[in-house]
Amino acid sequence: MRAVFLMASNSQTTAAPLVEHCLGSVIRGHHVYKTIWIPYTGERLGVEREGGNTNDSYAVSIIKDDLIVGHVPREMSRICWHFLGHEGTMACEVTGHRKKGKGL
Repeated sequence: MRAVFLMASNSQTTAAPLVEHCLGSVIRGHHVYKTIWIPYTGERLGVEREGGNTNDSYAVSIIKDDLIVGHVPREMSRICWHFLGHEGTMACEVTGHRKKGKGL
């Protein structure tokens, strides 16, 4: 499945409203979690930093019902990890079908 990552930030120095950005991408590692999650188009999932990941110190998890069901692609994870660490918020919305060789 393709995914859109919705990112919102709020500047603490001004009274500006939240600013929302959308990033098109994929959900990596779905094959590892397919026994606990069946995705559907339009589904919105949580996104949070994953501490203690020995493969990627900047890992960002896709969460459903407090369970990891995938990851943000490594190419984007460092930016997302820092964004989340600076009081940004993210969500993941499933928007399409599997992209061959790139994830769900």
